[in-house]
Amino acid sequence: MFDSAKKQSAKYWHRAFSDSNNSNIAIIAAGLPFKGVAPNIPMRTNTIFVSQGKYGRGIKKDHKLWPQELAKKFSNIIIIGGHYPRTKFDKGYPDKRALYKREANYYFPDRAENINFTGSSYSVAYAAAKAVNLCYRKRIKMEHCLDLAKKELDWDYPLKVNTY
Repeated sequence: MFDSAKKQSAKYWHRAFSDSNNSNIAIIAAGLPFKGVAPNIPMRTNTIFVSQGKYGRGIKKDHKLWPQELAKKFSNIIIIGGHYPRTKFDKGYPDKRALYKREANYYFPDRAENINFTGSSYSVAYAAAKAVNLCYRKRIKMEHCLDLAKKELDWDYPLKVNTY
């Protein structure tokens, strides 16, 4: 999705998504920023775990992100929000630069002890791994399995969100 200069384009996303239904899930820790009409990129039919995205590094507050923006239309897109976990010194809360806070289907910590992998990339990878472990042997759609397993996240932030 990115070139050697760390730039994205709809062409790269189109290439990646045009022959992508040969896998059971996709894990996306990015989003293609756009304004106006969403890029015309073929949509996968299998489960997509995608991070909620955050502004910075070329993404502005008023940008929309592809495929996150399509989650309202496609139930196979699961938006994963990241949050700073509660510690003995601090309350748990979402990233202040996060986009799609209210649209996120589930929230997960964006870091773990003794792991240098952090941020929304960690959250979406952790959520996908947990979903596979939870739903792998069940003979129902991943989205339905997660809906049955969801519970409200216990944190000190006014936004009510789910985890599993």
